[in-house]
Amino acid sequence: MREAIEPLVAIAIAGGTTGEAAARTIAAMPLAWSAPALEALDDAEPGVRRAAGLRRREATA
Repeated sequence: MREAIEPLVAIAIAGGTTGEAAARTIAAMPLAWSAPALEALDDAEPGVRRAAGLRRREATA
């Protein structure tokens, strides 16, 4: 499963519903494996961030 993380990150960053599914899959993996991947998703689109369980970003004015 560890080998799947890198391709899943690329799919998640691409966005859309497939990206959201990839983000949910990453979030379901052990944190020891997925922590760097979740950090990589920090700049992803909002739907992907939500699917990964990442905190919502605060708007800046």
